[in-house]
Order: sequence, then structure tokens, then C-alpha cells
Amino acid sequence: MEWGGGNSAFVFQSEVQIFTQSESWRDNFAHPIILAGLIGQLILLFAAFKKTPSRKLTWAGILILSPVVLLIFLAGALSLNWKMVLSAFPFLTLAVMFWRNNRKPGAGVA
Repeated sequence: MEWGGGNSAFVFQSEVQIFTQSESWRDNFAHPIILAGLIGQLILLFAAFKKTPSRKLTWAGILILSPVVLLIFLAGALSLNWKMVLSAFPFLTLAVMFWRNNRKPGAGVA
């Protein structure tokens, strides 16, 4: 991710910083975007390590994490920052591939 003033960090670096700052730790968990991102990541991680991953659980993780990734993608697109757009692209690509391969038969347009 990149933002104003030449600041940049990987998402995992930002997560470590958010959760290790003891003075604002409780406030960080109260923020809906941070909480949604963490819950979505934990659900996807749990689904990835299950012997037979649940499609509903994977869908839940993707849907909860999508707004966070879409915000990064949108911020990058509006500021013409190709690094931010490219950083969100793998998640969005895999989410679309998962959606296309796991639709119920007969649902939607063929």
C-alpha cells in the first residue's frame, strides 16, 4: 500500500504495526474496516487449512475481506497508483475465479 507523503508498507507490516501499538490497540479493534479485514483473513486461513474446505466458509471470508481490498484497489485507481492497483489484483482475480468455479448449476446467465 502507498499513501500521501511518500509513505508505503506491505499489508502485513501495517497489520503488525496496528496490533502492536499498545496505546491504541483497543481502538484499532473497534474500527470496522480493520476488524472486517482481520476476521476475513482468519476465516480464509481457517478454510485453507481444513481437510475439506467449506464453500460457505470460503465465501464468507472472501465477502468479508472484499471491501477492504476494493478500497485499496479504488484508492490506487483514483490516484493512478499502479502499485496499489497491482497489490489488490491477485485477491480480486482469485475471488473472481473462485466465484466462477463455485456457482450453483443453473444459477445466473449461462
